[in-house]
Amino acid sequence: MTCVRKFIICESIVILGIALIGLFTYFSPIGTLLMGIFPLSYHAFRKKFYPQPSRTLPADCRPATKVYLAYISTMLICTIIALLYSTFVNLQSKIPIYMLYSLLISCIPFAIKATMQEYKIAKQKDELIN
Repeated sequence: MTCVRKFIICESIVILGIALIGLFTYFSPIGTLLMGIFPLSYHAFRKKFYPQPSRTLPADCRPATKVYLAYISTMLICTIIALLYSTFVNLQSKIPIYMLYSLLISCIPFAIKATMQEYKIAKQKDELIN
């Protein structure tokens, strides 16, 4: 399997996971718990999916460290926002929930930029292998 194909499968699973967790968070407090667990499971998933670089195979499919950190930090920001959201809803605070949604939406450009960088890296590594 090529690096680009692995990348597309990985991103599809992640996007589906984020969508499901978003729905759970909207409808139930259980979603907040899932949102807290997601960065950890995401980290484990990527570590298994992209193995550690080996000395004999420099052109493996592991993404660049900066891109990886961008993903993890985006997930952590989403977790914090979800926790704040559930706290405000449970306390029936008058702080507008739309502000929290706008913060969440503001993370999207960073995630897209990181995704595009990682796609380019995967494509370059495929070219090196071939």
